Amino acid sequence: MKKEQSAIFASVALGILSAMFLLLTHSLTSSFIVNGGQENIGFPFELREVKSPDPPTWHAVIVLSSHYYSKENLDRLFLWYSKKHPNKEEALAIAVYTDQDRLRSYLADPDDDVSRNDRMPRPKRDGAAWDAHCWRGGDGLASGAGNNLLYTYSPNLNSRLRTKRVILRGQDYASARKITETWEAKNNAFKIHVDAYDLLMDTEPTSKYYTFSAVRSGSDELKAILTIRQDQATPIPRNQVVLLNDQIGYVFMGWLYAVTTDGAKTWRKWDAEMELPNWQCCDSGLIQNVQIRLDGFGVMTLKLPPQRSEGILTLRTNDYGQHWIIDKNSR
Repeated sequence: MKKEQSAIFASVALGILSAMFLLLTHSLTSSFIVNGGQENIGFPFELREVKSPDPPTWHAVIVLSSHYYSKENLDRLFLWYSKKHPNKEEALAIAVYTDQDRLRSYLADPDDDVSRNDRMPRPKRDGAAWDAHCWRGGDGLASGAGNNLLYTYSPNLNSRLRTKRVILRGQDYASARKITETWEAKNNAFKIHVDAYDLLMDTEPTSKYYTFSAVRSGSDELKAILTIRQDQATPIPRNQVVLLNDQIGYVFMGWLYAVTTDGAKTWRKWDAEMELPNWQCCDSGLIQNVQIRLDGFGVMTLKLPPQRSEGILTLRTNDYGQHWIIDKNSR
């Protein structure tokens, strides 16, 4: 029953998000940008995008030939677009169409000139016309921006009613979980809560997920710091959660690092995919170790893949890991 309720919630949530996307973009038709080309991802497409101010959200329509339509290419396309707009305080809503005629039917206004193509899609009675829909947001339907990047797509273009969900980054808040391990570290000001779990919905990929969350003393509000997916289940890395004092603490796993210097009010995140030049995600063992001193100076040690000549790469910080620079001597 719980699994069925989660599936129903996910379906409803997706419908609401899709409707919001279509309505918002239709109201902002005068300012979208049109681009085309391969954009260094290996296949051609057409992009139309517009940014709405409140909450800050990039709405995009991508026209992709059915010849290039595949899960692999959708992964590359949505990851590329998320890097195009890397600010996680901006949400993303992206619809992919493979049928120009179906897209034109959404662009056309029955009470206006049907030849106009300077508008974004509007909702129709028969539901969404997109073949894939991706969004970046937080841990809830109305949470706005965040670190979660997910999409729903039709594996078979001849049967668009059958869809699958894919998690590219972060977590799927709509999916029920089977928690396999829980652990906490705390001081007088806040605690770090870690869950290791499996997703019970039919969501790809089916891997082990780890979510690190923080809750301040005197509060019951648990706020996710970071979520990471691992191909193989491992025990929660307790030595990768460090509380230096009541104001300063940091966590790291895989290719992600996060630090607070104000007692868990705010967190600064470091993501190798965004920060390391020419690094391709993902390596579950990238960050080997992090050591931060009370004066803010610290070292992060990275284990690079065999094809990288550096082998071991060292990063240094003087502000508790809010910013990192590569130690040139380690190259």
